[in-house]
Amino acid sequence: MPAASVAKAARFDAGYFTAPGVLSATRLETHVARGAETFSVTDVGDVEHVTRFKRVLAAPDEPSIPFLRAFDVFEYLPEPADLLSANRTPELDALRIEPGVILVTRSGRNLGPCVLADEYLAGFIPSDDLLRIRIEDEDKRLFAFAFLSSPSGQDLLRQDRTGSVISHLSAGQVGNQTIPILDAVFDKVVELTRTAHELRGGARSALSAAVTAVDAASPSHMATPLSRGWTVKASALNGRLDAAFHQSWLQDLKSSIADGGGVRLGDVAHISKPGGRYKTNYVSISHGRPLLSGRQLLQFLPIGQKYLAESVLRDAVPYELQAGTVAFQADGRAEESLGQPVLITNERDGWLASGHVGRARPYSLDDAGWIWASMASRAVRAQVASIACGSVVDALYTDDIEAITLPPRSTVDSAGVVEAWAHFDQANDLMDQAIGLIESEFGA
Repeated sequence: MPAASVAKAARFDAGYFTAPGVLSATRLETHVARGAETFSVTDVGDVEHVTRFKRVLAAPDEPSIPFLRAFDVFEYLPEPADLLSANRTPELDALRIEPGVILVTRSGRNLGPCVLADEYLAGFIPSDDLLRIRIEDEDKRLFAFAFLSSPSGQDLLRQDRTGSVISHLSAGQVGNQTIPILDAVFDKVVELTRTAHELRGGARSALSAAVTAVDAASPSHMATPLSRGWTVKASALNGRLDAAFHQSWLQDLKSSIADGGGVRLGDVAHISKPGGRYKTNYVSISHGRPLLSGRQLLQFLPIGQKYLAESVLRDAVPYELQAGTVAFQADGRAEESLGQPVLITNERDGWLASGHVGRARPYSLDDAGWIWASMASRAVRAQVASIACGSVVDALYTDDIEAITLPPRSTVDSAGVVEAWAHFDQANDLMDQAIGLIESEFGA
């Protein structure tokens, strides 16, 4: 490495000069030398790093605002990791975000991925592990988001990371990032990114409304506090001694749903959960099949995705995902994402998912949207939490899942839910097109 390059960077760590970002930096310098117009993030906006703040958790029935961890923002329909006290959290207003803010993960081995906040995400307080980019000019904001989301943009961001054990990006580093205005594709990239953002935001609103409608039509509150206790006959224990499984209010809930036209999940869908372990032989994208973990299953942009060698699974069918299937985390924590469902779309048809992922394959695909919305509702998630078992990691088993009672079909516009999920596919496709245009022009 020439001494002049070392002096210019003012760094001595070999990883900086051998990282993939070197090629992207060279391409950027070439565009600048050709006279291309550029801007840095701080030229057109600002980057905010909210320092670590005290999470004051809300008490039951206290006004609250939901909190998201860094990588929760990449989920299709994020659920709060905690509920913060709206009255007792210091400087709460300073922690809020608004639609249009670009959130950038700033630490960890997978730092750099970006998401553009919509109305749904703006209802949460995001983690301090997310940098907030605010750019007033909408076109430049959308182009900056697309460029930073591209492989070249990600390489440039990661090129400047620091840290001996855990990698970090600072607000200053991201603010100084140079973004070339690629005139040949600028307008098209902005158009594609805007449409993708609108589709994704609309899909979230539609899915959230569908779940809210199910919740409104389903009883979900216990009649008496759990602290008062309840009794269970020995003959009703049925091999389970954990109290959560035998909560009397849940039995009343299931009976109430059934009396209102509810349906047993096992009667409308085939439930499966592949067993056993496979050898984790990961290969490059061109030599393997895309694999989703239980966490990645929930993300529209899988972070740190792996690709499994074809030779690993003698019988891959049990691990394959099928469009129209409702998939969910079947191992995890009952108080977190256990049982949280996603609807497998055409984009992920044929992908693999780990043995920690359960599947509910509707006998009629017309029921797919209804089953998803029902499994996302409070009434069903409460049932899921009650059937989970495990001392460290909670697990769900197919026989128990089949016995879950779903609210009646009339509570959900099933076709509308499926259409909303399809919009996520369309949004991803449009972003792929936008990023493809950037890569093609930037590498020319």
